[in-house]
Amino acid sequence: MPLVRDIAKERFRSAALLPDSALSFAESYDFQELASFIPSEVLEVSQGSGLPLGLKDVRAGEAVLEIGCGAGINCFEAARQVGAEGKVVGVELIDDLVSIARRNGPQVTNHLGLPASAVEFKKGVAEDLPLEHEQFDSVIANYQLGACQDKSAIFEEIFRVLRPGGRFTVSDIVSDVSVPRYIKTNEEQWGYCLAGALGVEEYLKIIRKAGFFGIEQLKFNVWKQIDGIHFYSVTIRGYKLKKPDIQKSPASSYAVFRGPFAKVKDEYGNTYQRGQCKKISKEIFEILNLPGYRPYFILSAEAVDAVAIESQLITYKSEQERETWSGDYAVLASLFLMGEDDEHHTFYAGEPLEISEKTKDILSGEYYAKFFTLLNRVSPKHD
Repeated sequence: MPLVRDIAKERFRSAALLPDSALSFAESYDFQELASFIPSEVLEVSQGSGLPLGLKDVRAGEAVLEIGCGAGINCFEAARQVGAEGKVVGVELIDDLVSIARRNGPQVTNHLGLPASAVEFKKGVAEDLPLEHEQFDSVIANYQLGACQDKSAIFEEIFRVLRPGGRFTVSDIVSDVSVPRYIKTNEEQWGYCLAGALGVEEYLKIIRKAGFFGIEQLKFNVWKQIDGIHFYSVTIRGYKLKKPDIQKSPASSYAVFRGPFAKVKDEYGNTYQRGQCKKISKEIFEILNLPGYRPYFILSAEAVDAVAIESQLITYKSEQERETWSGDYAVLASLFLMGEDDEHHTFYAGEPLEISEKTKDILSGEYYAKFFTLLNRVSPKHD
C-alpha cells in the first residue's frame, strides 16, 4: 500500500501545478495587488487555499515561518510586511514548488528593496523541520498539515522553533468525532485532507500537550459530511508563553472573570466564577494577559471589590422561552477547558454537546460565538 504522505504529496503537487477546485478553500488573494511584486510563475500555481489569517497580524521586524509554503506566495507577502529588519522562511516538501519559490525569490526581494537573505526556502517536512530552536515570532500553516499523520510531532516542532512569546496560526481540517478506519485507509480521502483529520477534541489536546496556551478558534467553516461525520475547516491560534518577568510582574495578582460564562476553567485547570475575585500566580497572570483571555478578565495587583466591577460583567440570556430540539450541537473550541452557562449547561473543550434552539440562540450571540463551533447533525433531506 502506498505511503499516506506519497498519496497526499502527489495530490497536492497536482493541485498546485493544475489547481483542483476540490482542494480549494476561500480564494481571498488580491492577485492584482500581488502581481505588482510577485512574478506570474508563482501566482499561477497559487490558486488554492487563500491568504492565511496568520498574515494579518504579522508585524515589522518579525521572523516568520510558513509550513507548506508552496511556491512562496505567502512568504513573499510576509516579507513585504516584516521589512528589512525581519526574516521569512518557507518549508515545502514538493520539489517543483521549492524550485519555483527559490527561482523567483531574488526578483521579489530586489523589487521590495530587501536583501536576498530576507526570504529563504527549505525542503522539509512539518514533523521534522530543518530549522534551529527558537528562531521565529510567528508560524503559519494554511491547510498543509492534512498529509501529516503525526500531528503531535508537528505541534512539538512548531513549539520548538518558536521564540518565547511567539504564536502559531494554523488552518486545518478537523472532524466533530474521531474518524473511523474505513475513512482513514481510503487513499482518495488522504489527498483531500479528510482521512488525516483528527477529532477536534484530540486536536486541541495535542496542541495543549505541546505546551501552547491561549488557544483560540479564529474561524470555522463546515466543509463536508461523510456518513454523519462533520469535517470542517478551522483556523486556530496559540502562544508559547514567555517566562514571567520578575521585575515587571506584580508581587501579587488578582483576577476577576467578567463572563459571559457563569463559570470557566482555564488551560491550567483553575476555576473562575463570574464576578468573584481570585488570587493568581505570576504564571497564571501571564496566561490571562494573552490577547484571547484579556477581554474576559479584570487583572489587578490588589483584590477587587465585587460591587465596584459589577457593571463590567458580561451576561447574556435568550429571549426564547420554549426548548425545542433540532439536531444542533455545540463544541467549545476556544481558551477554556470547561465553561458553564447561566442555564447550567456544561461544555468541555472539543466535546460536542447537543443543544436546544434556545441555547443555540445564546451561543451564536456576540458574546459567546467566538468560543464555539455550532453544527447540525440532521441529515439533509433528498427529494
